[in-house]
Formats: sequence, C-alpha cells, structure tokens
Amino acid sequence: MKIVKSDREGNTVFLSVEEDIQAAVDLMDVVYPRVAKTAKVNGFRKGKVPRTVFERNYGQDPIMKEAVIEAIEAAYQSAIKALDLKVVDSPNNVNIEPYDLEKPIQFSCELTVQPTIKLGKYKGLKLEKADVSVSDSDVEAYIADERKRQGKFEPVAAGDTHEIGSGDMVRFSMVATCDGTAYDLWTRETSGTIIGKGPYGPEFDAELEGLTLDAEKTFSVAYSDEFNNPDVQGKTVEFQVKIAQIQSWAEPELTDEWVASISEHKSVDLYYAAMREKLQKEREDAAVSTDRATVITAIVESLTIDVPPVMVEKEIDQQFRQFSSMVQRQGLSMDQYCQFQQTTEAHIKENFRPDAEQSVKERLVIKAVADAETIVADDADLDAYIQSLNVPQFPDLATCRQHNIDEELFRGDVISRKTLDFLVSETKWK
Repeated sequence: MKIVKSDREGNTVFLSVEEDIQAAVDLMDVVYPRVAKTAKVNGFRKGKVPRTVFERNYGQDPIMKEAVIEAIEAAYQSAIKALDLKVVDSPNNVNIEPYDLEKPIQFSCELTVQPTIKLGKYKGLKLEKADVSVSDSDVEAYIADERKRQGKFEPVAAGDTHEIGSGDMVRFSMVATCDGTAYDLWTRETSGTIIGKGPYGPEFDAELEGLTLDAEKTFSVAYSDEFNNPDVQGKTVEFQVKIAQIQSWAEPELTDEWVASISEHKSVDLYYAAMREKLQKEREDAAVSTDRATVITAIVESLTIDVPPVMVEKEIDQQFRQFSSMVQRQGLSMDQYCQFQQTTEAHIKENFRPDAEQSVKERLVIKAVADAETIVADDADLDAYIQSLNVPQFPDLATCRQHNIDEELFRGDVISRKTLDFLVSETKWK
C-alpha cells in the first residue's frame, strides 16, 4: 500500500492510495464464494459452481472486480491507520480507477475526520465549586416535595365551587377552530390538561383558571412561531370549552402518624433530622458531577472547535434512540407520544441539537486532555469500574472477557472519568 496524497483542509482529508495489483490477485480465492452465490450455470446449484467452470462461462473479470474492492478496503484501512485518522463518516467522492493487471490499483476519496483540538489553559482554572450546604428551608422544601409525591388527585364533587387553579387536572369537551376551519386534532369530546403543564400552552391553561365544574367558555389563543405544534405556529386558535371534571392535588399533612407510615421514623423531628442528613449526602454526591461539568464546560467555552456536522447528527440520533427507549418503557409509542405532546420526531431531534453539540465538544476535549496527560485505564481500573456497575451476570473484568464483551467501551468511560477527576483536582476552586 502506498499513500499518494493525504492533504487536509479543516476536517476534510483528501486521500489517494495505490495498492499492488497482486494484492487483488491473491484475494481471488477469498472472494470467489461471494461471487459464486449468484452464478447460474446449467447442472450446478447457485453457490456450488467450481471456479474453473465459472471462469469458462464468465471469465475472471467478475472475480477480479470483487477482489479489487476487497484489496481497496484493506488498503483504505491500512492508510487511515498509518495516518492515524479519526474518521467519523463513510468516505465521500470515492473514485476507483479501472483495474489494469499491469498497473497498481488506484483510488481516491474524501474523508471527514475529527477536528484537531488545540488545548489552551486547562490546569489552574479559577472556578466556583458546587455549594453543598443545607439550610432549614432546603430541608423543608425537600419534605414538601416528598409530601407532593405522596399526594394524589381527588375529584371535585358536583356542586363544589372549587375554582380551577395551577396543578389541577381538568377534563373538558372542546371545539378548536384555526383559520376559520375546525382543527380536528384538538376538537374532541374528551380532552384534558394539567394546569401549568398542558400541551395547549400556558395561555390556554390561564383561560381555564378560575372556572368551576360544568362551566363553559369561548376564548382565543395567539400561538408564537416557536410553539411546539407546527400546525398552529404563528396562528390564532379559537376555543369553545366545557368543563367536565376537575381533580385537585391533595397532599398529606406533616404529622407523626404520616411520618411513621412512610418511614422508620416515629416523629416529625426525627424525620426532619434524617432528611437533612440524606439531603446533605445527596448534595455531596451530586457535587462530584457538578464540579466535573463546571470545569469541562469552562474549557470548552474557552476554545473554538469546528465540529463536523455529521458528528452532531450522529449524537442527536443516539440521544433520540435513548429518548425513544425511555418513552417505550413508559408504554407509549413515539407516534402516541408526539400526538400527546403535539410535536414531531423532527422537532424533538432539533431540541437535542444544542446538547448534542456540547456533548461532542466535551468528548473531544476530554480525549485531548487524556492524550496530553497520558491518562490511561489499566485492568485494575476496568475491574473496579465493572464491579461498580453491579451487574450480577458480569461481576468483573474476567467474566466480561469470557463473554467477549467489548471492554473498550468500559475503557473509554473510565478514561473519561479519570480525566475529569484530574481536571477537577487541578482547578483552583473558589
């Protein structure tokens, strides 16, 4: 294999490679079974035609063409390894010269590669450390959140004058009109919202506040160009609503009896002390991630990183797959979720873009720091990491290796964590 050209412009490498034609000749026996799968020769089944018979009927050219492709792939892999190219997408503008038994195989392509990171200052940064202190009001808010979690929706009885307010779950019949035409998606006999969190927007929910059971109201809402339902972006929708049901959120009172029913503590005072201790531990644990995020964000923001769009798109796809799996675990298809949230898959993906761009930049910087500081993960690091995952089927590195699990995935995670911890330790925290 000979690298004829490897010019780089930004994140694009223009690669030209030559390979000895003999490399393809040597591969003819290897590729022939693939070629023979589609060969039709009387008296032989597909895939069972002897090579000599095949060549009498078709010649060597079909085999040689396949062998040339195989030789090019091998030469390509050798070239990117020799040049240490971090290729992030399939080759573009691939050109393969017709093969000639008297000449080397010649091919060229354009490759999108990871950007080169020129690190600035990443040690001795002056940053603000995460606050782990716990105040009385923090504990009270923590307990209030627990009371909310222990609460439940209770229906408002007929004749009750309860007025709809924030957090209420409301059921209603609705006619929606947009541009003088009924908007079928929102025109329903039974629909609903949780005031302050509903799919129709805060202006819609505000119109329902103060209404009582069986009340009727006609109103309109002007939606912004950024509203999550593209059908009504920049449009005004008229609504006719009749309230069919109201459920308000009821929380348990903070008493010794309630505390004893949900915990091992016998009084409010003991529960309060335990919650303070728990909250303190949670904040200290969370501070580890917060400090890591603070330092890597500061470093990324100090740099100019030209990320290839394909890297961002792949990260968006990965985040969307994870999000889809989460939705499916909740018993919904993505179509059902999009209908409920009045959105589209494309809109969800676009919302992932800022985080995806940041995630790609952070990984690139972490890798650059790890390389600069020669941060590695040995077997002991991997073993400790795998044990921390607490997966019974794979308790340690040896077991993972027995099952041929790709330990490089673990290695990358360990190196990333070690690098972030290194950066945290080198920061001058205020």
